[in-house]
Amino acid sequence: MASKIEFDKQNFTVLKQAISKDLAGFLFMYLCLKSNAVKHMKQQNLIGPYDERFGIFGDTQTNGINLYCCYSDFAMETLLFILKEKIEKIVEHPLIENYSYTRLYEKGSELKPHKDRFECGTSTTLNLGGDSWPIFIRTSDNMQPVSVILNPGDLLLYKGVECEHWREPFQGKI
Repeated sequence: MASKIEFDKQNFTVLKQAISKDLAGFLFMYLCLKSNAVKHMKQQNLIGPYDERFGIFGDTQTNGINLYCCYSDFAMETLLFILKEKIEKIVEHPLIENYSYTRLYEKGSELKPHKDRFECGTSTTLNLGGDSWPIFIRTSDNMQPVSVILNPGDLLLYKGVECEHWREPFQGKI
């Protein structure tokens, strides 16, 4: 079970079933449908190539130009409110929701090693679905990385500005 002691000692912890598998599955399907809809709208010139209101394809932290990414999706912003109390119980201080960011990874995708910017002092990674794929986290410069496997509904809580994290090339389908 995730605890403040574990979080303070390791700079990360895992919340098993932070949300239900059913909710995770619903949100995963929602993101897949939204990605397809945005791709179609861009292909049909219904939205411009630089219109980011519905999401983008690719970002600088990944290797893929086709990965669907979205800042502040309403469903993901709602998740921030749903999960806030659970996370505050672990970190034992009030949190302010800054933003949500979502990526839909595909085969061959990778997340480059990085630390988060200042606004991401307390960060999370939530598995909504798809094939199993580890995220690696290094809690300090001289530590060996830890491989964390999240099942749908599991959440990795970590100190994003202190912990380097990444994902190696994804071998699954989605």
